[in-house]
Amino acid sequence: MKIAIATNGDSLKSLVAEEYENSSFLLVVETDDLSFEVYKNAGCREGSELKITRKIIERGCEALICGSIEQADFEPITQAQVTRYYGAHYSVKDALNLMENYQLDIIREYKGGEGLAHQHDHLTCNCDDHEE
Repeated sequence: MKIAIATNGDSLKSLVAEEYENSSFLLVVETDDLSFEVYKNAGCREGSELKITRKIIERGCEALICGSIEQADFEPITQAQVTRYYGAHYSVKDALNLMENYQLDIIREYKGGEGLAHQHDHLTCNCDDHEE
């Protein structure tokens, strides 16, 4: 499975960036063997979205681990059905482990949007349809 991670460095020891748009690099990690590709984020845009946003979609990533995301990049990532996880300040390797263990929050809204920036439910159900 391919996971995109917005980072401040170009290795698995690098920290996940606090803001997607201001990340220095995008790593596309193959979780089976932890091999990865590195793309520099030069802040270049194709239309309204960053080139690294296109790269996430083109490479077939199933998830993105990052910090907050602006609307212009959040929307195409969401439309491509890429799950977004909040992993700012963790190392890439730690963030991947946390994601695999369902311990990262899902980013449900873009920065400044009406909803929560990220949700702290860790995949629990609050629908009241189940007995406790």
